[in-house]
Amino acid sequence: MECPSFYFALGSLFMLGISHSSCYLALHIVSSTSLLIFLHSRERVRNIDFGMRIIRHDDFVILFGCLLLESLFVPKSAGYFGGRVLKAVAACGLVFSITFFFVTLRHMPDNKTGGRRIQRSGPYRFVRHPLYSSLILYWASCTIYLSCFVSLAIFLWFVSSRIIPRIKECEREMVSTSSEYMEYRKAVWSGIPMYR
Repeated sequence: MECPSFYFALGSLFMLGISHSSCYLALHIVSSTSLLIFLHSRERVRNIDFGMRIIRHDDFVILFGCLLLESLFVPKSAGYFGGRVLKAVAACGLVFSITFFFVTLRHMPDNKTGGRRIQRSGPYRFVRHPLYSSLILYWASCTIYLSCFVSLAIFLWFVSSRIIPRIKECEREMVSTSSEYMEYRKAVWSGIPMYR
């Protein structure tokens, strides 16, 4: 069921973030996050099962809280040239990850197809886990954009200690239910840093 006031709130956050100057960098991150939530909730209307077992909602809350606390309370010097270049690269990463997230949502099968078939169209031809890849790129870009390198280190630890073991478990389940998944796994990169 769609909730127009929820979409209005997300749209307002997005417009607030893109309309303010660069002194509100954290607002830009809140804005782009509201866009991702909007895209995700719109696709749920299409009856898509995301199976968000690898990255959970409480993970997002913890990571987002660390990022906002560091961006608000840790002083940063962004006047040097390298900082501007990093910020530009991170902004490109944000745009690419949001686009990749949207394209991946468009290629996800709906629940009506039944079973767990292997998706091989769109981004799934190149990456086994494009939705998670886009979210990892998005979060890394957020931390670099805000110059929150402590949060980036926490996030990289989180990827290696939490996300990769969850992906391995999910892939073991896929191998046990589908014999062709092993071939697909050998041929296509996972899309997750530090994991083939």
